[in-house]
Amino acid sequence: FPQHSSLSSPPCKLFSHSLPHLLSPLGFNIPVGHSFIISFLKVLTRIDCPFLKGQATLLQADTEAVTMFNSFALLAKEGKNSSISNIFRQSDIEKSVVIPGYSSFLIIDIEDDLNALAHPTMPNQVPFNKSFQPYTWFLYDFGTKNQRKWKIKVDDCRYRIQEVSDLPKNAIKYMDLGEMNTFTFRVTPVDIGFPVFHIPLMKLVVGNPSLFEVKTKEYWDDTDSYIIEFSVTSKFNKQGKSSVAVILTRASLICDISTFVITLKTACSYGKSMHYISPVLISPENWLHGDPKDDHGFKLLTQLPVNYRPPSVLGIAVPLTDNFYNADPSKPRMRDYFEKSKTSGTYKKCANKSSRAKCNCTDNEKLSFSVAFSDCKEKALRMKYPVRKLPIHFVIKSKSTYNHLKSPYFVTITEVNQRTNWEVAGSNATPSMLKMRAYLKGKLNATLYNPDALTLNIYGSELFHFRVSVIPGVSFCNLFDEFQIYVDDAPLAFPGQYLTISLTAVLIGGIIFVTFMVQVYDVNIWKKIKSRSWRKNKIGTTSELVKTNAQMNV
Repeated sequence: FPQHSSLSSPPCKLFSHSLPHLLSPLGFNIPVGHSFIISFLKVLTRIDCPFLKGQATLLQADTEAVTMFNSFALLAKEGKNSSISNIFRQSDIEKSVVIPGYSSFLIIDIEDDLNALAHPTMPNQVPFNKSFQPYTWFLYDFGTKNQRKWKIKVDDCRYRIQEVSDLPKNAIKYMDLGEMNTFTFRVTPVDIGFPVFHIPLMKLVVGNPSLFEVKTKEYWDDTDSYIIEFSVTSKFNKQGKSSVAVILTRASLICDISTFVITLKTACSYGKSMHYISPVLISPENWLHGDPKDDHGFKLLTQLPVNYRPPSVLGIAVPLTDNFYNADPSKPRMRDYFEKSKTSGTYKKCANKSSRAKCNCTDNEKLSFSVAFSDCKEKALRMKYPVRKLPIHFVIKSKSTYNHLKSPYFVTITEVNQRTNWEVAGSNATPSMLKMRAYLKGKLNATLYNPDALTLNIYGSELFHFRVSVIPGVSFCNLFDEFQIYVDDAPLAFPGQYLTISLTAVLIGGIIFVTFMVQVYDVNIWKKIKSRSWRKNKIGTTSELVKTNAQMNV
């Protein structure tokens, strides 16, 4: 029912696409629409309705049926110096009693000349047992009982809503932990008589406020457009989804868009991943088929042997890892000398295959650093011993953007083949990182590091396979990546290098000692060698002459 605060209020227009609902006392939803009056409605006078001369009192209805519908008895009494009769008439049904500042009432029944039954439009603002003197309450005829006809017409669309960043309708956006998205909407009035600056043209409704922190900013620009900017931040370690609706409050039914709904999900977005940045840029074509070199002629890649397995803590000849590289089931296993090496090592991609061709390794699997495709890996990045302070850089790919991995995305580093002759050489040890390291010391099986300024030292030889993982609790995604380094031209492993040095020193020392002794005792070794060789030659010549003479005598 229409509500009026005063008789002098000018006609107004009010539009709404969506119909809000009120809850009736019986629990039913009552749809409420907004309309505008295109012409003034006549205020009934005392001539039309004699009871306007008296005072009106609101009483609670006696009957149970009436009370259930929150109806009230309207009692009209004679005012001072007034003489009226037949105050209420049957023609007063469907007329509206308007009391400024209180609820209005629709007369629904006439009980007698002085009592009428009325229904309030705002039950919470009913002035019980209060009397209103003449001229403090008014009467309108909004009903159809007295041949009044109502016509409802849909107004034109006078407001246009626009999403500044061209977000599609019913968009779905994934938000990781700590991620923030900003949205801007603009409503532009079209073909209106005068601007309305005191009424917001949009409102924001968040379906599940416990998932996000929402900050809004609303203002009018120089073109009389109403703009609302709001940022949504996922600050709580809780996964779920919620809708955010931007509602154009004064939209018409003719408008194409009256409500813009964005679905936000606090979860790992599709395509978000972590990637290792190699210190040397090599194209995929060179990885697969080339032999690239640097400016000094140093080979950047090394071909891994067939059925190769990296060394273990027991030495190069005793591999213990289960991971094969450049696997070929048709050929013998490399360095399969000891019992522990024979009982370890399993194929993954080449499991139950008779040859490498049947492993069906794709180019992407050959290029991958993942341990799951180690059977297909044929080449590794080659570096010369020693490897000192090798910088380690990672980026996070999200949608179409790349961001460097940094705090608070703290990481752990492990070697997948359980090799130990390496160490993290440098890391930006911030106070927050040290606190997090102490807090997670008993929960993580590896040391926590800051990805900023992360460097690595490698003291061993051959292949090292590292996995870098982001700690849980800073992202809804399981972010990790792997990389491989092959250390070449390394010295002999312990104790081979020390044995070689010792034997070489003993040999050189022995030569020096013999030379010294020969010089001290003035021994001419060359003369003795010549004399011995001459004697042997002389004895040999004499024996040949004796044999010749004996044959001649015969």
